Amino acid sequence: MVIELSEKARKTLSEYLDQVKRSLKGVKYIDADEIVQNVNEHIENELGETPEPVSSEKLGAVLEKLGSPLQWVPEEEISWWRKVILRIYSGPEDWRLAYLSFGLFFIAFLFHSKLSFSVFVILVIASFIVSRAALAAVNGRDELRGQKWFIYPSLIIVTLFFVGVLFSIPLFILIPIAGSMEQTTMEAHNIRIDDHYLLLASSIIGMITCLWCMLVGIICLIFPELPKKLLYPVADWFRRKHAIVLIALAFFVFTLFLILWIYSVNTYVY
Repeated sequence: MVIELSEKARKTLSEYLDQVKRSLKGVKYIDADEIVQNVNEHIENELGETPEPVSSEKLGAVLEKLGSPLQWVPEEEISWWRKVILRIYSGPEDWRLAYLSFGLFFIAFLFHSKLSFSVFVILVIASFIVSRAALAAVNGRDELRGQKWFIYPSLIIVTLFFVGVLFSIPLFILIPIAGSMEQTTMEAHNIRIDDHYLLLASSIIGMITCLWCMLVGIICLIFPELPKKLLYPVADWFRRKHAIVLIALAFFVFTLFLILWIYSVNTYVY
């Protein structure tokens, strides 16, 4: 007897059987075709009296009773890396992206000493992109449940790196310029740059960096939703008050660097 399934149910059954065959691949003493036949017979026995075409919900209930497609494979027959791959294929559909994200992140850090820096960065960025896709797939953070433990590591790491680079942009620009000017001054005037000059240059770089941070804070104050969107979901907590704190803190540090600059000028001149 062949049961007529709905189109969605046929697709569900096909995926389940493919996972069974995939999991049994390489296990020589177990006949995958025989297992597939047993699964089909069990489904026919369970759903033989169900009105046709059988819906995917009714089929899903039977498959849930049958259990995971991995259950027919002895534990010792599956290597750790194959378990990860099979878990991605056979796990709940809305969890697969989370598994994939953590897998990429885990591989990047586990083998970081053996990978080139560019490959390491590519794996982390790929994990970040998959994590964002997982967030989109579940329509927001509230529906993540346990998935957050798989997708948050790459989200947090990349977000912290992005924030660090954002606030360090003046340093990336000014420090090389200051170094070039120092070298030029030494060669042109044949003088040795002393600690007072370095203190003066550091205070100027510090003041400009603080001004940049205040500018970022002002932008976030005017557009408080901007960091939430760019750094979602890590910056969901951001409010205007946090922008005010950033501006105030940057202004305080700017004042300290200004005092240091005045002291450096007076010391350097006199």
